Amino acid sequence: RKGLDAAVVVGIAVMRLVVLPAMGLITMWAAVNSGLVPPLDPLAEFVTLIQFTTPTGLAITTICVLHGNDVGVRETARIYLCQWLLAVPAVTAWMMVYMVIDFKS
Repeated sequence: RKGLDAAVVVGIAVMRLVVLPAMGLITMWAAVNSGLVPPLDPLAEFVTLIQFTTPTGLAITTICVLHGNDVGVRETARIYLCQWLLAVPAVTAWMMVYMVIDFKS
């Protein structure tokens, strides 16, 4: 059977939903604390951090289909399905972390 292994699909989703938001949080914290970026309003910081947390969009699959390129459409669709299913608990957890960090005062 061709295609990606389940471990690869889950690994991609974990990188996108766990590692990337953590890197975004560290980057935002470092930028604000180093003085590179002025302190933001807590709501603006929260919205900025949510951008790191959201799952991948469907643009790549749409582009493949529109250009008649069927190679990779199933794999990307499978990756997206896994990401969106895992996004429910992951985004909820990250939003709680962001709220605790941003709105602690």
